Amino acid sequence: MAPLTPSSPAISEMSLRQASGVSDFCARLVPAAETFVSAYSAGDASAREQFPLVRAHYERIEPVASTLGDLDPPIDYREVDAVAEGLDWTGFHRIERDLWMPAQDSLNADQVTPTWQDWAPSSPSKCDAIGTWLVVDIQSLYDYVHSADFQSALDDQGIAAISNGAISLLDEVATKDRPRGPQRAVRVGQAQPRGPHQCAGRASIAVDGHHSDVTLPSPSGTVASAP
Repeated sequence: MAPLTPSSPAISEMSLRQASGVSDFCARLVPAAETFVSAYSAGDASAREQFPLVRAHYERIEPVASTLGDLDPPIDYREVDAVAEGLDWTGFHRIERDLWMPAQDSLNADQVTPTWQDWAPSSPSKCDAIGTWLVVDIQSLYDYVHSADFQSALDDQGIAAISNGAISLLDEVATKDRPRGPQRAVRVGQAQPRGPHQCAGRASIAVDGHHSDVTLPSPSGTVASAP
């Protein structure tokens, strides 16, 4: 049997299915994020309830994070990742810090840096700015995944992008660890510090949402799902 290549029919089919799924989750993410940010900016307690729900839409996109270019960091980086790459810390986890204020003696996800180091609770105007950035970044993500460039990126990376993303996710759930800095590829929702907003369901949501990502071509060239 000829080796699989990015142009193989089975890989092309997987790429199209992947793009369709990501587009669908992104279409759900946009309005959910807008509602969530409105609550966060207004200081509404319902933002806490909405956080894991809106994050679930993004977590289902994560196996293709390597195709998102510079769109993933402002949406989903944790503080240690942003600092390691010299980026402004924005996105879901920046908002999460405001929603669940950490204890004074808590540490960041690296278990070294104090959570309160170079950080303070956001003012109302800062909350507005952070929320606006998230909505704008998610709209940019929506526009990208509905473009020909996104489909081309999936086609170019082929099975490597799909299988490596799924394997990284499953490995991360198994080890309860994650890549950091430039090598960071896929993350399960693992906030710092751990709080009442977290539950095992967040990991299972991510894995369940990525079942189709561990779909591999069978020897006959057809696409067969992993059990």
